[in-house]
Amino acid sequence: MGNHGVTCAAATVAEAFDHLYHFERAARILMLAYASGRPLNVMGDNLAKKTAEGWRDYTDAAFAHFEQLKELLDEKDPSYRD
Repeated sequence: MGNHGVTCAAATVAEAFDHLYHFERAARILMLAYASGRPLNVMGDNLAKKTAEGWRDYTDAAFAHFEQLKELLDEKDPSYRD
C-alpha cells in the first residue's frame, strides 16, 4: 500500500472515520507549523499522555460526528445510500 495514504481500522466505521478525520487535521496543523519556519514547542510526554487520556471521555462522540456527516451528505447527494 505504499504511496496510497493512511490506513485506519477500528471496531466500527464511525470510529475509524473519526480517527482518520482527527489524524488528517493533526497532520494539516503540523504541516502549517513546519511551514512557519519557527522552532516547534513540543509538549512533554507526561502532558501528552494526560491529554490523550482525557480524550477517552469523548469516544462516543465518533458516532454523533459520523451521523452528522451522513446527514450533511443526505442533504447534498443522498445517492451514496444506493
